[in-house]
Amino acid sequence: MASKLTDENSERAVLDLLDEYYLGFEAKRTGETWLRSFFTEDATVDFPVGTKHGLAEIAALQGHTLALWKSTLHQLGKRRVRVTGDQASLQATLTATHVHRDDDPGEHLHIGGYVDTEARRTPGGWRFTRMAIRLVWTQGDPPTVVE
Repeated sequence: MASKLTDENSERAVLDLLDEYYLGFEAKRTGETWLRSFFTEDATVDFPVGTKHGLAEIAALQGHTLALWKSTLHQLGKRRVRVTGDQASLQATLTATHVHRDDDPGEHLHIGGYVDTEARRTPGGWRFTRMAIRLVWTQGDPPTVVE
């Protein structure tokens, strides 16, 4: 019975990690210190705008991506977590709206797809070792102002 409770607690912790990450993303949180709460030092992200390895590269990519938009809103659904010891995988459907900055007019960019993650239990709690966003569809305009 204790093993089942431990697995359920781990599943909840991994789900909460993804939710908290996206809440921070919406609040435009960036930087290695903040990202260290969500990713391992050697993590990899594979986003539609690029693939990066390690916290410094991930922080730079996230800062660049957030600067392209006035605001974003991501919704997660249909989530599935699998925990095996100190390793976990999580897949979720993802829809998001990206609002253009005032100096970059265009129709909001809407996306739909999946977020796939792998996580590892660390002394500080669960952390992502890999996160990938796989787009299924887009609607609207990408940013035209690229810094």
